[in-house]
Amino acid sequence: MVDLYEKYQGWCKKHQLLPFSSKEFGQVAKTAIETGLGLRYRHDLVAGGGVMRGWKNLALIVDVVDENASS
Repeated sequence: MVDLYEKYQGWCKKHQLLPFSSKEFGQVAKTAIETGLGLRYRHDLVAGGGVMRGWKNLALIVDVVDENASS
């Protein structure tokens, strides 16, 4: 969720918008991901030899055209 929030903050800055607090963003994102994509928040994902929380098969897609335009 930290990576997703960082990208969201960058998007808000680029578009001159005030971002939600991290707590509010987490609540809104969790609801939107679960209802919009049908994914469930899990506590059993394995990464780097440990267990972590998040959504299985969820990835952030970066708009390459948009990223290049801002450079």
